[in-house]
Amino acid sequence: MASNNAFWREVIDYLPKLVLVFRIVENEHAQLIFCNNEIRNQLGYSAREYVLASEEEGKVKQEIEQLVDEVAKRSHDVDSITPRPCKLTDKEGQLHHYNIDFRLYRTKSGGAQLINVELIPFDEEHGEQQVNETKESTEAPVVDTSNFFVCESQAMQSAWNTIKQVCRQTDRHLLLRGETGVGKKAAAEQALRLLDPEKLEVIRWNFDEGSGKPEKKDWEEAKEAGAQVLIRIQHVDKMDQQEQEALLELLKRRGERQGKTRIFATSRIGLDNLVEEGAFNAGLYYKIGFQSVLIPPLRHRKEDVREATLQFVRHAAKSLQLSFDNVPDKELKKLESQSWDRNFHQLYSVLRRSMLEADGDRFKVRLKEKKKFQLFPEQQIAEDEVLGFDEMNRRYLERILQLTDGKIYGDDGAAALLDLKPTTLQSKLKRLGIK
Repeated sequence: MASNNAFWREVIDYLPKLVLVFRIVENEHAQLIFCNNEIRNQLGYSAREYVLASEEEGKVKQEIEQLVDEVAKRSHDVDSITPRPCKLTDKEGQLHHYNIDFRLYRTKSGGAQLINVELIPFDEEHGEQQVNETKESTEAPVVDTSNFFVCESQAMQSAWNTIKQVCRQTDRHLLLRGETGVGKKAAAEQALRLLDPEKLEVIRWNFDEGSGKPEKKDWEEAKEAGAQVLIRIQHVDKMDQQEQEALLELLKRRGERQGKTRIFATSRIGLDNLVEEGAFNAGLYYKIGFQSVLIPPLRHRKEDVREATLQFVRHAAKSLQLSFDNVPDKELKKLESQSWDRNFHQLYSVLRRSMLEADGDRFKVRLKEKKKFQLFPEQQIAEDEVLGFDEMNRRYLERILQLTDGKIYGDDGAAALLDLKPTTLQSKLKRLGIK
């Protein structure tokens, strides 16, 4: 067996692409157990060095956790159909961008659950993959929903009319706020199309964890950018104090140079609430003076559910080479009757599953039944008993894991139920001693 393992390790080492292998261990935590020697050519580490570094606190561990999160999203959630490059830092501190391809499987001998991740170098500046030969996944319809802008409902049309008014005022900043998954990003990109692209330099920053935060050089380049600049900020509510101060300094510097700067941003919550809590720089907030527009949730946009479904099915049917490209009215009404707590994220996840399970030329919606449960059915707390904060959290998380049968990843996993990143939940479980 040892010689057989050595044989396959040598075979993997001669693959021209960077390959990482993860094992799914307890609590569905993905642990890096192997990478081929291409890691030395691209990142400067030996395979053993990189595996060990992934287990210690630091940049490598953080980036590997973000990579695992991206794999989990593509496996179970709507993000799987709008992939984004991941970032890895080499031994010299240089940042590299990669597209990823992956396979999840269980070994026949031993039954170990593994994930093979193939990393393909990606040119971030030009948006081009440096290696053209990639495997087509048959596991999911590949549909880029980031460009799906739907505005058929009266609620969304009212919001869109306000957005258009802001775009016509060349000195106004725009903040699109709303629940997770309501289409804030798509609306912001649609708003950009109303502006003159030849007169405007657009800079895109994303302050979601590990998703494209600006580096120091990006801040400096933005300060020296052209006469008219628009900064598209995704998740402005997740900027930390240092980043907020850097943005305030950028605006001041550009103002001194007579540079015109507009900001189109998205946020899950109103920034005024963050200002009151001391979590957002008041000077920055009042300097920008956002025109705030609330993007309504999908439960108030039945017409948009129908239109988004038709768009998705047409694109997915082409991707999967299916014979149908429409949805029966009966199935559309079934979708319109749902509350869609996670908005488009949940809708596209249901549509993705329905497409994969489609029978011939017939489309049928595959909805999961909601589980009804009591949080603490047998565990009562006495009136005079006061639990510590950690103890209450421990009991709560243990109960959630019972309800999900120990599952963390996926639409029906504990992380999705709690609206947490899987690695964040795993850190909390580890801190509280929950196995």
